[in-house]
Amino acid sequence: MMHWFFFLVFVSVLLAFDLGVFHKKDHVFNFKESLFWSVVWIAISCLFGAFMWYEYGPERGSQWFTAYVLEKSLSIDNLFVISLIFTFFATPAQYQHRCLFYGILGAIVMRGIFIIFGVAVVSKFAWILYLFGLFLIYSGFKIVFTDEEETKIEENSLVKYFKKHFKIYPNYDGHNFFIKSGKQYIPTLMFIVLLMIESTDIVFAVDSIPAALGVSNDSFILYSSNIMAVLGLRALYFVLLSIIDKFWMLKYGIGFVLCFIGIKMLSEHFVEINSIVSLLVTLTILLGSIFLSLIIKNKKTSSILVENEDEKN
Repeated sequence: MMHWFFFLVFVSVLLAFDLGVFHKKDHVFNFKESLFWSVVWIAISCLFGAFMWYEYGPERGSQWFTAYVLEKSLSIDNLFVISLIFTFFATPAQYQHRCLFYGILGAIVMRGIFIIFGVAVVSKFAWILYLFGLFLIYSGFKIVFTDEEETKIEENSLVKYFKKHFKIYPNYDGHNFFIKSGKQYIPTLMFIVLLMIESTDIVFAVDSIPAALGVSNDSFILYSSNIMAVLGLRALYFVLLSIIDKFWMLKYGIGFVLCFIGIKMLSEHFVEINSIVSLLVTLTILLGSIFLSLIIKNKKTSSILVENEDEKN
């Protein structure tokens, strides 16, 4: 249990420095600053993964890195939805980082609950891994072969319930989640945005946690890799807004990774796939999709650019 305690202290210190020291003042993140902090968070994660490798050996170390890379790649879709949420609610850019910070605090708690529950269920009912495997293959095929569905933010049941049963201040009050009205504290629009982000994280955990369980059944490996992947999402969010169109094939890579993990779960009792091999396959698929994105033009993006040029002429 001591490793859990030290990890949570480690994460708490990182978060305290992040918001209390380095990003104490609200400001708009530019690409250069976002890229710098993305590299910092990835470096910290890799150092922690190297410690896991050194402390627990190549098997568990490679499991940690596989789960980390998997969670990092799956979170990209989540970042797209977060972008839609901020756009829909017209959240000022200088407050978005702080909102994401508190969203991650909620994710730290919820991911822990999901992972501990998932490991407990799998240890008691081993056959459920086959269901998870089928679900991941289905999710992978859905990503690869179907168009993205429009996210209808205004129909979020949690937000609709909150608006119906509670008094809401319909505007922003700086970065505050509540505003004082008489003797009451009323939620601001920023709190509604935070609710949306937390609810989408729950939805995306439905994909990511079964996928992680296909990599390892060690709750500490799954939780620590999940949290280290989530910690850097704030900076990565602002980076991806600028460059994501260039990596248009990444979603297909994510789909194939989900299918690979699903097949691995289904064939576990027949063919044993080494965890280092799993890590290499995952990295190869994702890096391959990024490389192909750079050398193959996206027809949809190209057609839009042509249309815009025609309109100008």
